[in-house]
Amino acid sequence: GFSLKSDGKSCAEINECLTNNGGCTHTCTDNYGSFVCSCPDGFLLSPDKLTCIDKSTIKDACHPSPCKHGGNCSLAGNVYGFVCACGDSGFGGMLCDRGILTSNIIDDSFNSGQKSGSIQVQAKPDTS
Repeated sequence: GFSLKSDGKSCAEINECLTNNGGCTHTCTDNYGSFVCSCPDGFLLSPDKLTCIDKSTIKDACHPSPCKHGGNCSLAGNVYGFVCACGDSGFGGMLCDRGILTSNIIDDSFNSGQKSGSIQVQAKPDTS
C-alpha cells in the first residue's frame, strides 16, 4: 500500500510485512504497493491468501469449511477444489467474506432520467 507523505502531494510505499507479518501465517514478501504471503514445503496457501494449511490435515477442501458467514461449501473441480454458496447471507465473494450493500437510488439522472431503481455495491466488512 501507500501513505500520503507530509508534503501532502506525494505517496510513500508501505511495507505491509512490518506490521503483524502482513497478516500472513508464515512468509510475507513486500511488493511495490502490495505484499504476498507464501508457505513452506508441506503447506498450501488457503484461498484467503494469508493462511498456510498443513497438507497432511486436509481431508477434503470443505473440511474444515473455508466459507464464512454461514456459506455452504461444496466440492468442485476448480483449482481450489470447492465453491461457497453464500445464499441470502448479505455476503458474496469466493469465501462469502465480502459484504454486499444494496441501496435505493433517489436521483438516477444518469440512467435515462428514471427516478427509481437500485444499485448493488460490494464492500469488504469491517473486521476491527
